[in-house]
Amino acid sequence: GWEAWRVPLAGGTPSRITTLAGFTRTSFGQDGRVYFLHQETPGDARLLSLPFPGAHALGLRLEVRSVALDGSDTRVHVSLSALAWPGSEPVLSPDGRWVAYQAGEFPYVAPIPAGPGALPGDSARIPRVEANPNVALTGRLRAFDRGGAYLTWRDAGTLQFASGDRYLTFDAATGRRTITPIALRIARPMVRGAIALRNAKVVTMEGDQVIERGDVVVRNARIVCVGVAGRCDTTGVQRVIDLTGKTIIPGLVDMHAHHTNLGSGVVVPRHRTAALDLAYGVTTILDPSTSSTSAFPLAEMTEVGIVQGPRTFSTAEPVIYPGTSFGDYQILRTQADADHEVDRRVDWGAVSIKNYRQAGRWQQQMLLRAARRRGVTVTSEGGPLYFDVGQVLDGQTGWEHLIANLPVYSDATRFFGAAGATYSPTSIVAGHVAGSKEWFRPRQGLADDAKYQRFAPPDIRRIAARPAPDDPKSTFSFPIIAEGLADIMRAGGHGALGEHGEQPGIGTHWEMWAYAEALRPLEVLRAATIDGARFIGLEREIGSIARGKIADLVILDADPLADIRNSARIAWVMKEGRLL
Repeated sequence: GWEAWRVPLAGGTPSRITTLAGFTRTSFGQDGRVYFLHQETPGDARLLSLPFPGAHALGLRLEVRSVALDGSDTRVHVSLSALAWPGSEPVLSPDGRWVAYQAGEFPYVAPIPAGPGALPGDSARIPRVEANPNVALTGRLRAFDRGGAYLTWRDAGTLQFASGDRYLTFDAATGRRTITPIALRIARPMVRGAIALRNAKVVTMEGDQVIERGDVVVRNARIVCVGVAGRCDTTGVQRVIDLTGKTIIPGLVDMHAHHTNLGSGVVVPRHRTAALDLAYGVTTILDPSTSSTSAFPLAEMTEVGIVQGPRTFSTAEPVIYPGTSFGDYQILRTQADADHEVDRRVDWGAVSIKNYRQAGRWQQQMLLRAARRRGVTVTSEGGPLYFDVGQVLDGQTGWEHLIANLPVYSDATRFFGAAGATYSPTSIVAGHVAGSKEWFRPRQGLADDAKYQRFAPPDIRRIAARPAPDDPKSTFSFPIIAEGLADIMRAGGHGALGEHGEQPGIGTHWEMWAYAEALRPLEVLRAATIDGARFIGLEREIGSIARGKIADLVILDADPLADIRNSARIAWVMKEGRLL
């Protein structure tokens, strides 16, 4: 568990103050007391952040308490209804008259009676606040319709917080709001100069074009020539590399990479999971359900070269129907509600929106209208066949996770293909009995893989070493899932990879190898590159090897068209023209 300790500034022995509900901040009040969050059963409270929390979890309450500096004289200042926590951390105003908290990443302020606080268990005297944004509460105000994070009190009645690139203050008594844009600029490191990669097999992913012996010339992070060997002008090129016997493919695009949500909220420069992805040729990822306060800083720190890793995009938090899972979200009752949800995410940096199983189709349609207005794609948590059909009929661009009805018959595959939908089965976790990771992991030998051991952080190394069932392939459904994906792609639809945060780096290749049960290697590479780029609207910038595009390349020691397993035989990775 977590505890609060006091450490004398002048030195001396630290002493324990109290137990905390989890990884959370503590603060000093004006009265010199230590304020903190208390949850009677923090283990059960974590169920609020999982799918379909039960009545017990939904009935839990989160309290703001204080103690004297020696841990004595516990007082309860306010009790809030079930919050998805950590993340929504209630904070008292210095005079104890207001409590601010987040619900669905929107900031709220509610009045409470000022006073010294009540004794634990004295429920009649403890102020109770309904935190659910879908329940009416007299006096409660939403501080900003574009969301807010890092809530603190500037003074007794003024809340301050950030919202994307804006700093805001909110007067709790009057509702007056000030907004200050933050014009922060940091230099982006750019590759300068030119490099020529010669005599390689080039799988361009421009249609079915494969150049058996070709050259790729990169200048200032972009591709300036792709062609048959000897036909590209190399005037002014500083470095020429002979790649005879090697194969060049575009950088891999993983559209379901759940490793941008950092529980501590701190992005460290050596983010080993990001480096692991890049080492295995993944140059672009999208996390379709994550924390805004970690994913967007991680993306920006990667862009400016502080973190080494793939280009990072996200949907931010999913737009979810309350009660389904994952926290305190607002029911979409009006188009304005949907607009607020999309605007908040896009303003903060989202390039796509995650529609997580809205209860009504009309709610989904409002969400899609809001996304079209902001020019972003919409993905979803897929599932039953007719649920997926309804989403595509309404104009959604695609979805993750398998179509639950197996096998998928031709009426459905032809419909999704004609609609140009993108299907990302995420077979690494999806399937009847088990996902494909349970087939590949015991056969990969990761515990003896020097490259994987070098890059993987300890927790991922432990997962790699975990014993897995050595069941025959016939007990897995990923070959049948692959058949459905193949039929949709051959009918005009698209595929995409989804490693899901299960085994970063090599897991993206497991996704490719799973789909190769039904797809030809060139089709697998299409799903792994240009189709993934299309899923987030970036197919004009990345996903294929073509003049003018960003130079994201993977140089392989062997030909993946001969054996898709060669996708992991990586010699070099190039991201934005920088050869690693």
